[in-house]
Amino acid sequence: MASQVRAIGIIEGRLLLPLINISNAMRKVADVALHHLQPIGGGITLAVISGEVGAVRVALETADAAAVDYEESIRTQVFAHPGPEVWELFNNLGVSVDLAQSL
Repeated sequence: MASQVRAIGIIEGRLLLPLINISNAMRKVADVALHHLQPIGGGITLAVISGEVGAVRVALETADAAAVDYEESIRTQVFAHPGPEVWELFNNLGVSVDLAQSL
């Protein structure tokens, strides 16, 4: 997967359990790696995925659809072909996107 990473996807939600289930649904429909899933404070939970641009987009569309089932409001964002400054920003925020490992 690491050699094929072309995009990073971010999912923000309020509750950890629905986000775990949403992350599971994303992995079932798209070839993406889950790197980060944890509460980050202020009642927000963050999930970070990576993969090919199309796979990340499909995964986030799946997340949006699955969130409706949980009556959960989420926000999603795709970073296609992220530059070095995006990787540095993740590191500075304490979000590990280690492409050699995923959850």
